[in-house]
Amino acid sequence: MPMYEVRIHGRGGQGTVTAAELLSAAAFAEGRHAQAFPSFGSERTGAPVMSFCRVDDRPIRTREPVIRPDALIIQDPTLLHQVNVFDGAGQDCRLLINSARGVADLNIGDFTDRLPPGSVLTVPATDLALEHLGRPVPSAALLGGFAAFSGLVTLDSLLTAIRERFASKPAVAQGNAAAASAAFEFVAAELARQGVPLARVPAGPDTASALGASPDGAESDCPAPDATPEDGASPDLARPASAGPAGPRSPDLSPARPAGGRVGQIEGSRGVAEAVMRCRPEVICAYPISPQTHIVEALSSLVKSGELAPCEFVNVESEYAAMSVAIGASAAGARAYTATASQGLLYMTEALYNASGLGLPIVMTVANRAIGAPINIWNDHSDAMSQRDCGWIQLYAETNQEAMDLHIQAFRIAEQVSLPVMVCMDGFILTHAHERLEMPGAGQVDAFLPPFEPRQVLDPAEPVSIGAMVGPEAFTEVRYLAHARQQQALELIPRVAAEFAADFGRDSGGLIRPYRTQDAQTIVVALGSVLGTIKDTIDELREAGTRIGALGITSFRPFPLEAVRDALAHAERVVVIEKALAVGIGGIVSANVRMALSGIQLHGYTVIAGLGGRAITKDSLRGLFTAAGQDALEPLTFLDLDTALVERELARTAASQRSGPAAENMLRDLGVVASKIG
Repeated sequence: MPMYEVRIHGRGGQGTVTAAELLSAAAFAEGRHAQAFPSFGSERTGAPVMSFCRVDDRPIRTREPVIRPDALIIQDPTLLHQVNVFDGAGQDCRLLINSARGVADLNIGDFTDRLPPGSVLTVPATDLALEHLGRPVPSAALLGGFAAFSGLVTLDSLLTAIRERFASKPAVAQGNAAAASAAFEFVAAELARQGVPLARVPAGPDTASALGASPDGAESDCPAPDATPEDGASPDLARPASAGPAGPRSPDLSPARPAGGRVGQIEGSRGVAEAVMRCRPEVICAYPISPQTHIVEALSSLVKSGELAPCEFVNVESEYAAMSVAIGASAAGARAYTATASQGLLYMTEALYNASGLGLPIVMTVANRAIGAPINIWNDHSDAMSQRDCGWIQLYAETNQEAMDLHIQAFRIAEQVSLPVMVCMDGFILTHAHERLEMPGAGQVDAFLPPFEPRQVLDPAEPVSIGAMVGPEAFTEVRYLAHARQQQALELIPRVAAEFAADFGRDSGGLIRPYRTQDAQTIVVALGSVLGTIKDTIDELREAGTRIGALGITSFRPFPLEAVRDALAHAERVVVIEKALAVGIGGIVSANVRMALSGIQLHGYTVIAGLGGRAITKDSLRGLFTAAGQDALEPLTFLDLDTALVERELARTAASQRSGPAAENMLRDLGVVASKIG
């Protein structure tokens, strides 16, 4: 089955995000790979919201929004004439609308007239929800209709997903299941009336047993199979991570899993929380800030239920307090963890330097998010990059699976070299994405991560001072020691990653990750989740004969100068894609890459992309990489920059000293109303 992409349009409070998650869980229950994620913003109840779902027989790497949907689900018909819900939809798109009226009464003929018969249906999902659930929440009913309409998932799988999602609320589960079943029958009858047979997306290989999916679908216990790939690579990789002219993805139907673990369709934040739980932290301190909040919420529940014990969960009044509590806990000999994002990380800054300067092995998740002003809650790497020189190890996750795995490795790395570690994962793009994850068993994590033995500890029985005044006579040596520990980490990180791969049966972590670089003339360097979209674009360009590859950097601090140099030395050009901007100079990662390539003659380009959550699409990357291959890029390029918008504001500021706030001016030029709080 080729990848099937669904875009759901609704309003806040209608279950739009939940609908995508349920659809992905149903697909997972049938043994497929699925990815569900929201388009989050500052919306309130009633505001337009989008969510997305992809289904494939192979692992899904791309992280771009669903741009060319195979199907559209419209939860509120008033959106049909308020937002461009049909954007990107082609003539093969299926359209399911929540309405008690017929399609002809909705005044959307400009779009629907070019679609084949049976491609557009309405279903009275709100009426069915009121009848069976008692609430005007149409998401489950629409999914039931969609199961009949598209054949993407079976009704049984959908009902299983609904019952599991609302297992703690039996009445809600029963009502949603009944509404979904009624909508399925309604759509089936309407298709029969039109003489259109029920659709069924062709099933791929039967992967349910290979994936360890239980009949109930959401997750399952899964013993690890004995077989390993012939080439010795991690069985979790859809394509080789090593350099070389590897071909496109092949189906990944029987990956090895750790004994005693389980496979589930899990939100990234929940997966990280469960990985942290298995590392047995003794103190967790947190202050909520999007998009990391789901992580600490899940951990608080695990502590409260007793699943994570002994552990003290400390609610604090600020991010600065969170890091201060972590410092105190670690200095007292406890394994400590926290999480933050964006302005929260900035608020911690003083304490971040204290933690690293004292050599305290704290592990912290940074759910990467832009830094204001203006206010922006979406993803880029500005927050973590602003703290790149505060003495913490920084590891960047490409996928949610790697984010989980990096946390397990991070505690071991931190405690071995006595340095704190940030595990950076892209906010919303990863933290709020639901996808197939492999969770190891607690016993296996225990075997990989020994109990914490602090190098220094505050103990009343043996009094000692930590962090006392150090003058000029020794301060340079103290700072050099911090540098030396980071250099030790350069050797330790790949060793820990290799041991993890051997013990857990999949490749995660390390310093760098080359992809199809062996004969590449152009190599693209990037960090984080954008690498998945980059790899898919590279595969397409490779099929057209372009010799291009990618280098993912997992360890940004310490920066692997020699490894990067070796990976890029044979290329003719290097394109560094950055999700942060050093205002006044340009790239941050590219400055480190240039240092690694000192003395090597090649064309180098810095591309600023994805700031404030702007989507980085395959279409944009394809054009960018083509221009790079022709050496037609500027040394500093801003991907998809609206130059006309910028020029209008520059002209405005030149014309008047009182030109007004620039951000609001540009929003007004775009016809967008800035969000208001309150």
